[in-house]
Amino acid sequence: MPDTRSSSTSFPPPPKGPSKWTLLLLILLFGGGTLAVYKLLLEKPQRPRERIEAPPPVERPTALTTAEPEPPPLPETAAPPPDAGTSKTKRHYAGGGCAGEVNPAAVKAYAQGHMGPLRTCYERRLKVNNMLMGRIVLGMTIQPSGSVSQTNVVQDSVHDSEVTSCVRQSVARWRMPAPTGGCVHVEYPFSFSPSQGR
Repeated sequence: MPDTRSSSTSFPPPPKGPSKWTLLLLILLFGGGTLAVYKLLLEKPQRPRERIEAPPPVERPTALTTAEPEPPPLPETAAPPPDAGTSKTKRHYAGGGCAGEVNPAAVKAYAQGHMGPLRTCYERRLKVNNMLMGRIVLGMTIQPSGSVSQTNVVQDSVHDSEVTSCVRQSVARWRMPAPTGGCVHVEYPFSFSPSQGR
C-alpha cells in the first residue's frame, strides 16, 4: 500500500478563538484608553489660585492721642504757637463738665507702674480659660485731686466679665496724676496675653 503521507511538513491548525497575546494586547489598549478618557473628561483643570491680600490695619485713635482735625492755619498777625513742651490731651464732654488737661505720658507711666493688680485679675481667670487674651479699653474720669471717679468699658476683646469687672474696680482705686483745669476723661488700653510677665 502506498504511503499517503505527504512529504511536506504540516503546521498545526490555527487555534480557534483569540490567542493569549491578542487578549493581553486588548486589555492594555482598553486600560490605556480608559485612563486617557479619565484624564480628559473627569479631571478638571486647576486654575491658578488668586492671591487675596488682607486690607491694611486701621489705626484707631485712643483718648491719649488727639483725634480732632487740625485747626486752620493762624493768620500771620496772630501770636506764635506755645512752646511744644510736654504733650497734653484736652477733652471736652458735653454735659459732663470735664474740661481739664492731663499729660498722657504721666497717665501711661502711672498705668504701667500699677499693672500688678490688673494682671492678677487676668491670671486668676487664665487658670480657668488658658486661651484667654485680648484688650480692654477703659474710659476714666480723673478728678482734679487725681482720684478716678468713674470707669466705663469702651472696648473689650477679652470677653470675660469677671476680668473686666475686676480691672474696673482696681482702676477705680487709682490716684492718677492730677489734671489741670478741672476733671478730665481719658481712655486707656490694657492688653492681656498669657506670655506677658512670665
